[in-house]
Amino acid sequence: MALGRLPSVMAHPSRQRARVVAWIVILAGVAVQGYARRHGMTPDGVAYLDLSDAVVNGRWAELLNGYWSPLYAVLIGVARVALRPSPYWEFATVHLVNVALFVLTIPAFEWFLTGLVDHARGLRRSALHSRWGIVGAYVVFGTLGLTMTPVELPTPDLIIASVVFIVFGASLRLLDGVAPTKNAFVIGVALGIGVLAKSFFVPWSLLYLAMTALATVRRFGVRPIGCAAGAWMLLTLPWCVALSARLGHPTFGDTGRLTYAWFVNNQEPPALGGLPSAAETPESRAILRGVAITGDAPGTNPVWLDPVRFDGGLHPTFDAHDQIETMRVLAIYYLKNLSPLIFAVLLALSVAPSGGRALAWRRGWTVFVPVLATLAAYGAVLVTTRYIEPFLVAGLTVLGAGLPWPRRIAPRQALVGVLAPLGLLALRSESLPMLALLNAVVAAMMLAYLLRELPLAIRAPLILLAAILTRVLLTPTLPTVARVGGALLAIGLWQLARRAQTNGDALRFARLIGMSAAASIGFLIVGRAALRLYGDVVAVVGARPGLANPSWTIAHRLGAFGMTPGSRIALLGSPYEAYWARAGRLRIVAAVPAPIAPKFWQLPLEGRQALIEKFRASGATYALSLYSPVGDSGWTPTGMGSWIRALR
Repeated sequence: MALGRLPSVMAHPSRQRARVVAWIVILAGVAVQGYARRHGMTPDGVAYLDLSDAVVNGRWAELLNGYWSPLYAVLIGVARVALRPSPYWEFATVHLVNVALFVLTIPAFEWFLTGLVDHARGLRRSALHSRWGIVGAYVVFGTLGLTMTPVELPTPDLIIASVVFIVFGASLRLLDGVAPTKNAFVIGVALGIGVLAKSFFVPWSLLYLAMTALATVRRFGVRPIGCAAGAWMLLTLPWCVALSARLGHPTFGDTGRLTYAWFVNNQEPPALGGLPSAAETPESRAILRGVAITGDAPGTNPVWLDPVRFDGGLHPTFDAHDQIETMRVLAIYYLKNLSPLIFAVLLALSVAPSGGRALAWRRGWTVFVPVLATLAAYGAVLVTTRYIEPFLVAGLTVLGAGLPWPRRIAPRQALVGVLAPLGLLALRSESLPMLALLNAVVAAMMLAYLLRELPLAIRAPLILLAAILTRVLLTPTLPTVARVGGALLAIGLWQLARRAQTNGDALRFARLIGMSAAASIGFLIVGRAALRLYGDVVAVVGARPGLANPSWTIAHRLGAFGMTPGSRIALLGSPYEAYWARAGRLRIVAAVPAPIAPKFWQLPLEGRQALIEKFRASGATYALSLYSPVGDSGWTPTGMGSWIRALR
């Protein structure tokens, strides 16, 4: 009988209860988060809203954009058509879409987890054989999801999360011989959806399809991989052909090219707040460099709606120094943000029983390879936690399923398992706060064994108190103390392992160390999610009436000065954070970005007036300054920290 046709381990009542509790907790967190941040916005969100106008207005060709993939904008547009929100509720509609997308990641994760549980049946001492292993999987999914891909961020990463879980879940079933053609088709469709959500998925899909072919052709022939590749191309090729025709060259999107030029080569990175030189005109450049005049280009902030148009002249080049520096910075980012997970992985790998690491790799390489490739690809160019969250969840869960915890831990293994991650953190001063927290984790692991004879009700508070005291005493404000303290804790754990081995207590030592490590690391990641949830609750409770939607409030008040929907404005300040412009249906046709806005007021009056004339010629009917006018009485204060000037 095929493995996948056996009654699922997930059907056990204890696991069903864990599932129900996990769903309730995660859905509650998503609801609070979505409501608390319902009126928030980001520059990316404004761009996706501008793109969604193509759906609302029935001009679908306008979705062809060399930087932004279409699927997320389509979903926002469909929601706007269905709900018809007023400008006040438009941002909230985006977050409602995000809530729905997060909810969809739950059954996608269930699909992945169920396939993994069945896949792990043949593994000895797999963590997923126990109820607590299942609980741990849900904890990893829920806490990392709520903190790394929060619903407040209007980006397509939640779509990617569902795609990743579906792809890996179908692959596990395919490898187990469960309906190979059907699951291959699921892989192809999911990968195609991923391409429509994010252009990164084009090279990622090619890697994954090649790897799937390597893993399956000998066993199942070419039919499954052909089905997967065919379904993927059916969804991907029409988009690539249409986009290539629009941009005039073969492409699946220029996002990667521009991102590399911006963040590796440091060519006009928008993160610094400046605007692309291609948005300048010769006349404006002669007066003040860095001023953008975009005229009739579409969008609330045209330079961010269509970066390919204004940054298309950037040419990424490989420079070893730039590449190494970027990788160094992003490696530090990984250490700072993923330290508890890095600690858990290195500890588990270090103490794994003989043959355990090789077995785990053989059973999970089809997940580990694309996960590691993703971390490496983003780590070479640009990474934020929302990019990598589903890959981390999948990789950690598969590792937990395939790497058994040992029955005995040799002293050398205990020393290396703790000293290696602590040593990594000790290398950089930026990582010392996490080193202090993980020092406390090691102290908790030691106390769990030293107090093993005490009842749990007494033992647990003492362990918690010891961890807190360790965190306070080995403070990151004293780097030498934190580093030396970590080394001493590692040596102390080594000595405990030696004593346990000598006394014939190695079995209990390994069990207690494993339980305390899992509990302590779980406490850290759950605590981070809890702090985030607390902030969301405070935002809900502390919201002031009338200021819940600051972007709409600003736009509404600007209407009293004549800046009504459709007005074209010149902005002295950052156009990236001008969310009120989208709320008020205003168009920024010229901008003096924040880094050089003060220089505008340092120009002679003739120079300022010449630029104002250029703004007027570009179609601007109003100029709005976020900086106090100097030596110019033609500006009217709005009472909101800005000044306005009519240009018509």
